[in-house]
Parts: sequence; C-alpha cells; structure tokens
Amino acid sequence: MKKQRLKVLALSSVLTAGAVVAGSAYADPKLDAIVAVGQSKIDQAKKSQSRINKLQDETTDIVNKFKQVNKTIEGLRIYNAQLEQQLESQREIMGKLEESISQITVIQRQVQPLVLEMLDGIEQFVELDAPYRKEQRLERIEKLREIMTDADITIAEKFRQVLEIYSIESEYARKIDTYETTLSVNGQDLNVNVLAIGRVALIYQTVDGSQTGAWDRQSGEWVELDAGEYKTPVHNAIRIAQKKSSKRHNGSACCCSGGFQMRFSVKKHLLSLAAVGVMAVSSSALAQQEKATSLDQLLQMMRNSKVVESKEHKQREAEFMREKSKRASLLSKAEATKAAEEARSAKLEEQYEEQDLQIKALREQREEKMGSLNELFGHLKTASGDLQASLKNSLISLQYPGRADFAADYPRRWIMKPVCLRLKRSSV
Repeated sequence: MKKQRLKVLALSSVLTAGAVVAGSAYADPKLDAIVAVGQSKIDQAKKSQSRINKLQDETTDIVNKFKQVNKTIEGLRIYNAQLEQQLESQREIMGKLEESISQITVIQRQVQPLVLEMLDGIEQFVELDAPYRKEQRLERIEKLREIMTDADITIAEKFRQVLEIYSIESEYARKIDTYETTLSVNGQDLNVNVLAIGRVALIYQTVDGSQTGAWDRQSGEWVELDAGEYKTPVHNAIRIAQKKSSKRHNGSACCCSGGFQMRFSVKKHLLSLAAVGVMAVSSSALAQQEKATSLDQLLQMMRNSKVVESKEHKQREAEFMREKSKRASLLSKAEATKAAEEARSAKLEEQYEEQDLQIKALREQREEKMGSLNELFGHLKTASGDLQASLKNSLISLQYPGRADFAADYPRRWIMKPVCLRLKRSSV
C-alpha cells in the first residue's frame, strides 16, 4: 500500500512538473484533473498534519499541567501529613494541660501544710543544734510562725520567708563568727566571747581570758578546756573573727572552688510532503514501480490513493485524539485528587486553629488557677540555684563529689514528693 502511494505520488508530481514545463499549449483536461487530485492530496495531508500538530500541542499542554498538578498533590500530601502530626502533638499538649489543671487545686491544698512542716523541721534542728545564737534563731522562727495565719500574706511569701530561714541556717556552716553573751557553765554565769567556726567548733572564752571552753556535742554541755593550751589560739581566733587581727593566726578556714519525574517524549511538527521533493524522485526508482498505461488509469490510481490516504490521515488523527483524551482523563483524575487534598488541608487547618484556641484557653485557665504558685515556684528555683552553688563551692564536695547534682531536681523533691506522700497517706 505504501509503495502504491509512493508510485502515484511520484508519477503525479512528475506529470505535474512536465505539464508546467511543456506549457499550457499542450495541456490536456485529464492531465489537469490528475494535477488537481495530486494538489488535493497534498492539501489534505497538510490539513491533517496541521490538526495533528494542534492535537499534539494540546496533549503536551495537558501533560505539563498534569505534572504540575501531581507536584502540587505531592506537596499537599506532605503538608497534610505534617499537619496531622502537629494535631496529634496538640492533643497531647491539651491532655497534659488538663491534667495539670486538675492537679493545681491538689497542690494548693498541700502547700500550706508543707510550709508548716518545713518550719517545724527547722525549729527542731535549731533545738538540737549547738547553742549558737540560739535565742536569736528561735525568735526568728517564732515571728515567722505568727504570720502563718495572716490572710494578707500570700502562701508564696510565707514560703519565701521559710526558705530564707533555711538559707540563713545553711550560711552559718560556712562562716566564722563571734559574739559576746552570758553563759551558764558549771552553775556559774560567765560573760564570754563565743567563737563559732562553721559547725566544726563552738568555743567560748571569758572576756578576761581566764577561762576557755567548748561545746561538747556528745554530752550536750559546755566543757572547760586547758587554758594553757587553748587560751592564746582561741584569743587570736576571736580577734580574727572580730577583724581586729591579721589572718596569719587563722587555724581553720573554709575555701571554695567549682563547670523528590515523569518523562513524555513525542515527535513534533512532521514536515509536510513537498512537491519539489517528490519531483526529485529519480526515473530509475519509477522504473521499478508498476506503471500506468494511460492517463485514465493514472487518474483512477490518484483518486484511489487519495481515499486511502484520507483514511490513514483520519486514523492518525484518531490516535492522537485518543492519546489526548487519555491524558485529559488522567489530568481530570489528578485535579480531583488535588481538590480532595486541598479540602483535606482546609479541614486540618481548621481543626488546627480550633485546637490552638483550646490550648490557649487551657493555658489561661491554668495560669489563673496557679495564682501565687507561680511566685512560689520562682522562689523555689532561686533557692535551688543558691543551694547548687553552695554545694559546688563546698570543700566537702571534694571528698564526696556529685553532691550538687541533686539540686537540679530540687523543686520536685521539695514540693511534689511531699505532696504525693501526703496524698498517698490520705488514700490509705
């Protein structure tokens, strides 16, 4: 079939060229008809190719749009997956906030008993400790106990003052101090200077230097020391504590130190069959084809060839149309998927905004219920930092390293643990 088409096309082209060269004087009506059919075939092929080119361009546009839509879908799916993770995180946050709110009232009810327990504890400590400024220390505790029932003072302020007493008592262990007082030793009232070297030793010496003694922790009494051995060292230590003498006599001290393509390829813009190219067919090639014996036969062959080629053109156009329809169908499905993902995104975003508002409301509710507990926790964190610094700078930490590590968990140990223990006892 293709050879027949080529033969007819070549013959018609050659005859057309011959007719043009011979001139109109030699023209024949049948020859004119052959030329007209040949020209019609060429025009038909051009129009068919033009339609195919148009279909191809439209298909290419559809494919490009399909790629863009698919890329958008991929981005939407990633975005939606991320939103779902954020929504799950929001739900976890809301759960924690709700639990926190439910526990605030419980904590508030237990803070006051905790403060009283801390006050009782420090008072008991002072009673059992060496009698260093004992009256002053007990008086400070008694004044604080009096304000425990004062409604004008917040629980946070009461807690701060208790922590302050603990801080003062802790400081006594890290300094050298001296003061004048009257002691009862062996039934005698003595006017003495008391020397406190941290909590290592508590020593006294009478104002006139005639008697020197120390507090015996084992017996819980004052005992007299050998004046000849201890008089001068104690006297010098008292003067150093009073800042009246150089520290060259200092016999004890405390020091501190502390650290993501799809490919689509088609041939585009086929060249139209040109009459000039056809006339270039050599006569030797024509000699190899079946030859028409008359102009009538050639005309009929041309007309038959035109019908066949017309069918082939339509078939080709139909193939391109099917390809376009196929791509358009895929594009339509992709756009539907894109619309579904966009709708999903909008729904997830709406849900995210709703949950975000819920979280804000829960946080406001928690802050409102917290009240003075925020201030209380602030005091607790400050005390935790001071304690950690003190432990790091303590010489004892050289012998027992790691003592300051527990201060990082100080707030929970001092608030949550006692509260939980009380709740456990009350449920038994």
